[in-house]
Amino acid sequence: MNGQSVVRLVVVNAILVLAASDSKSADLVPAVSRTVDFRRDVHPILTARCFKCHSGKDPSSGVKLDDLDEITGESTGEPLVQVGRSADSRLIQLVAGLDKGLRMPPTGDPLPVAEIAVLRAWIDQGLVWDAELLPSVTAKSDHWAFQPVTRPPVPMEPTSHREWVRNPIDAFIAAKHVEHRLTPAAPADRRVLIRRLSLDLLGLPPKPDEVEAFVAGRDEDRRAGGREPPGGAT
Repeated sequence: MNGQSVVRLVVVNAILVLAASDSKSADLVPAVSRTVDFRRDVHPILTARCFKCHSGKDPSSGVKLDDLDEITGESTGEPLVQVGRSADSRLIQLVAGLDKGLRMPPTGDPLPVAEIAVLRAWIDQGLVWDAELLPSVTAKSDHWAFQPVTRPPVPMEPTSHREWVRNPIDAFIAAKHVEHRLTPAAPADRRVLIRRLSLDLLGLPPKPDEVEAFVAGRDEDRRAGGREPPGGAT
């Protein structure tokens, strides 16, 4: 298949997709033109026709319509609406009966066209939500990853590590050393440090001239007021 054939195929597929979308849109009742209010207009529809199977902690349908994050797909990765595009929204297609294999609600009378028109306007107008009426569900867990970030107190410097500790991070490491009865490694010399650095960052040992330059830099660092890093932590 040559380049022109590929481009032609892509264009044809795009036209078919757009045609299918336009066909579905043509079968939909238009959205109401007035501004809808979630509490007054939308919530009563959801309560009467959807929430029996689509609300609560563990809905029988497996789909929640009382949680904004689930409706938009933020918590599931599968959005039920396309904000601003009600005709392309799965929710509207289902309540309007455009999916021949599935209609919502599955039993009883279908949604009146007037209610579908309200839901369309709600989505087209930005999916305004009432967080007071239906607050977002907050996951609760004792796992550390879900706890608020706090700044822990810096441990006191252990007497045995006083010369080794030079910053707060060292203090935490030293505390764990003491807890597990570990002794910090002796400071590495400059040749060992440059080799570790080069292997970590480049995956290759340093060149001889790079080693000599790094070793010679020790005196310059001291004259400039720098401090040798503790080799055991490198």
